[in-house]
Amino acid sequence: MKIIITENQFKKLIENIINEKYPPETREEIDIRNDMEDEFLEIMRNVIEETDKKYPDSVLYVDKNTNQIYIKYDQKSRYLWINYDKLWSIFEKKYHLEYEEIQRFFKDMMGEHYNLRDITPMTSGVHHRV
Repeated sequence: MKIIITENQFKKLIENIINEKYPPETREEIDIRNDMEDEFLEIMRNVIEETDKKYPDSVLYVDKNTNQIYIKYDQKSRYLWINYDKLWSIFEKKYHLEYEEIQRFFKDMMGEHYNLRDITPMTSGVHHRV
């Protein structure tokens, strides 16, 4: 048995399938995501990118005032170690995000603003430079 549908009916069918599988974000979700991005960028405004002889395969993102490491990017493993106290916990507590959501958020932010792709964000304890 064949069913013949019009082009408009086909488009509507595809649209319904897509919306069912991938519901559009609500305005509130978009606003929250924008707030998170703004907060991330505000924090990172005081952070500078450095290299260190101790970590020759890493790029460090360090607070220029406190010299505290916020992010350590290991170029070999492609792991992005996020300082829990200075970054990770902010998004965990303030925005009530789960581990995977925070991972995805940092992956998106570092890709978009620092051109780091194919990375795996992880959390770690407090980092101080010695």
